[in-house]
Amino acid sequence: MIVVVAWLLAALHGVECALWAMLYLHLNALQAPAQAILYSVDSLTTRGASSRLMLQPQWQMLGAIESINGLLLFGISTAFLFHVMRSWLPDLRPRA
Repeated sequence: MIVVVAWLLAALHGVECALWAMLYLHLNALQAPAQAILYSVDSLTTRGASSRLMLQPQWQMLGAIESINGLLLFGISTAFLFHVMRSWLPDLRPRA
């Protein structure tokens, strides 16, 4: 069950990256789908985009917002996964 939840969370993170990439393409902030998904994955994981890939100046704050969103999303996902682990593994449950 824990592995299934972890895979589902990873898939949801991928969906969010794809949604951000579609937004970048829609706004013409990036030119190609491959560039948009790479920039989105880099930003969402807070790794930072490669030096060759830059948003147009008017959209750079959007990249920063995606990074903050990714940081919060990974924190919430970690907390949720830990909650699932506590439910399925008795040794992790608090003792009375």
